[in-house]
Amino acid sequence: MPRNPKIEAILEAWLNLETCEPPLKDAARTNLNKLLDAVIANQPFSRDQILDHLFAQFKELKAQRRKNEMVSVAQASGIKAAI
Repeated sequence: MPRNPKIEAILEAWLNLETCEPPLKDAARTNLNKLLDAVIANQPFSRDQILDHLFAQFKELKAQRRKNEMVSVAQASGIKAAI
């Protein structure tokens, strides 16, 4: 299901914050907060409320990425992945 590009950007930035190397965490957090601030600029919501609302979609994105990684590893090794 296609999502709003702003939501996609937030989810990608959130995933990047969670998976990036420690020295890059501050920049990743700043990027995520900038995206969240743009969304809530004229809304009565906090950053945490937006993230809470998007949590299910974030978990779905992470699961899909893990699945894609498993398939990629399996394809690279020449075996069939059990999906």
